[in-house]
Amino acid sequence: MARWPGSDAKAVYVPAPVPATRETAAELRARIAAARVREGLNVSDEILALIVGDSAESSSPGIFTPDERADIGGDGDRVARARAVLEGAGEVLGGLEVCWVGGRRGVRVLVTAELARYRRLLSEQIDPARLVIERTSVSERELAGLADRVRSATDALAAEGIFPVMYGPTIGGFEIEYLAWDRDRAERLLRERFGEMVNLRYRGATLHTFRVFPFGSWLAEEDRLHVFYGLPRNGEQPASCQAFEDDRVVVVALTIRDWRGGKTLVGGFTPAHATVQLNARLGDRVVIDDAENRARPHWKDAAGEQSTASPWT
Repeated sequence: MARWPGSDAKAVYVPAPVPATRETAAELRARIAAARVREGLNVSDEILALIVGDSAESSSPGIFTPDERADIGGDGDRVARARAVLEGAGEVLGGLEVCWVGGRRGVRVLVTAELARYRRLLSEQIDPARLVIERTSVSERELAGLADRVRSATDALAAEGIFPVMYGPTIGGFEIEYLAWDRDRAERLLRERFGEMVNLRYRGATLHTFRVFPFGSWLAEEDRLHVFYGLPRNGEQPASCQAFEDDRVVVVALTIRDWRGGKTLVGGFTPAHATVQLNARLGDRVVIDDAENRARPHWKDAAGEQSTASPWT
């Protein structure tokens, strides 16, 4: 009988990362340009050349010019000054965020009333050209109360087949992302409970899904093929494993049961394996991981052990 892995060596269970393909210069400029458009910033050949040139030594170039990055450095001070002015404005304050105003870093403030008053007070502390003051219909205090209402209703909603997976205040509003078997009924019930001011985002029917998952190595025993993988520790569960064969390769498709909702930052993995029945002994056929379309090694080769396995194991 072939020997199984005797340790939890990471390389046996987790394949090495696939090296990223380096962007071409044209792709890099296009990505930066698109990101700047989304931020509401100007785009020109001169600006792109400045950013690309300044980021030449970086493995992850940003999208801002050196002057813009320096301007972003003042966000904390501007927000602190705005918050000081707005202290005690909980009844009317709808939200505060940093933003770009005419190519300069600024502050956006939403209030339910007294726009002129707060514009005057804020302009005494922050350059008026860096301020955006807008009206909203709901205050931060009301949004916080709404979050408490959703949190306290989760069990009752679950009994109705509705599962909020993410919810909370956004700038000027409140958003609920949810799963439900019956979308129309769920939206109707959520509207009845929380009102028209809530933005509802439907994310599907169930809390769980099947996810294609990579494995690190394999072991063959007669006409059975075992693949070793690192099962994450965030509620994931084993699911299925299939093999597709021809004369030269065996392609293995491994899946796990995953959670669609929020996850913690827990790291590490649980050593796991799955077994598939082959039509014939593996022989000298190559084992391919369908998740990443990569050949995987025998577990001894992955672990760096001297392999004495025959071609049949």
